[in-house]
Amino acid sequence: MAAKQPMVQIPRDVFLDLVRYHVLEEDMIAPAIVRQTLADKLDSLAAREYYTQMLRAPTPEEAEEARLKYLELSGR
Repeated sequence: MAAKQPMVQIPRDVFLDLVRYHVLEEDMIAPAIVRQTLADKLDSLAAREYYTQMLRAPTPEEAEEARLKYLELSGR
């Protein structure tokens, strides 16, 4: 049995813009905003993955490496 995939949330207006563009084949009203929102979400997902790796790392060295990547992506 396949592992359950985590859910990803995006703002409603971005979702509707994507539906209009891909399903209804309408022109995208604000492609730069959609692109930036999705890029920000991708960074957030990557930061969360590094945070999880930091907590579950088998060695202190791996934990530190994940911590530094997390801090870089989260802007802290």
